[in-house]
Amino acid sequence: MSSSAETTPLRLDCARWLLPVSGAAIEDGALVSRDGEVVALGRRQDMLREFSGEVHDHEVHDHDDAAILPGLVNCHAHLELSPLR
Repeated sequence: MSSSAETTPLRLDCARWLLPVSGAAIEDGALVSRDGEVVALGRRQDMLREFSGEVHDHEVHDHDDAAILPGLVNCHAHLELSPLR
């Protein structure tokens, strides 16, 4: 019996720029994910070649001139307002 990870299709998001958490920016980059988890990232042509048997046209999302970057978290606090809770 196959696991859900094997049956869930891969998603490939492509953009002009891919900005990983660590490492240099990747021009013409692609991020491969399954169920919201990153499987791989790199240059678009490399990811399309590496995952050609698993990624189909309807699972490729081209974001044109955009940049894909990690989510940003606003973790500031207003300590002076803490007693008002």
